[in-house]
This record gives sequence, C-alpha cells and structure tokens, in this order.
Amino acid sequence: FSTSTSSSTTASSPSILRNPLQWYVSKLDTHPLTTKIITSGLISGSGDLLCQYLTSKRSSSDDESNNDIEKYQPFNWMRTLRFTILGSFLVAPTVHAWYG
Repeated sequence: FSTSTSSSTTASSPSILRNPLQWYVSKLDTHPLTTKIITSGLISGSGDLLCQYLTSKRSSSDDESNNDIEKYQPFNWMRTLRFTILGSFLVAPTVHAWYG
C-alpha cells in the first residue's frame, strides 16, 4: 500500500470532504453548465421547501383563532418539483449565457 499515489491524486483533484469550496470551484472550471444546473436546482427546490414550511408555520399560528381551517398542510411536492425544474433548466442556462 502506497500512500504517495493517493496523495498525488488528491492534490490534482480536490476532495469534496476535505475542501468543499475548492471542489465546487474546480467543478465550475471543468463542467460549468452542469454545475450551475445542479446548484440552481438545489437552491430553487430547497428555497421552495423553506417557503412552504415558513408559510405553514405562519398559517398554523393564525389558525389558533380559526378552528375550522386545517392546521397541518402537507408539502406540495409537485410545486417543489416545478421550482426545481425551472431553476435547473430555465434559470441556470439563461444566467450562464447572460453572465458567462
């Protein structure tokens, strides 16, 4: 077992566990559009989930006075999927073409 080969491969290719920012930047250099598509999709989808969570918390605190409104509202996964697809395949390529 030689440790010199494993250290030389990690020196040329940054590891996501050791330095995630350097790994991300190297992916932006080698695969810019793919990296932006994945990043934009993750941000759009997680942003929509956060929005749904916060609005459900707000409506549940308002519902204390209104008992006839359902307190628990499940996540709308189709809405999140739409946001993820739009972020990935509309926003990311457009911003990539616009800003380079």
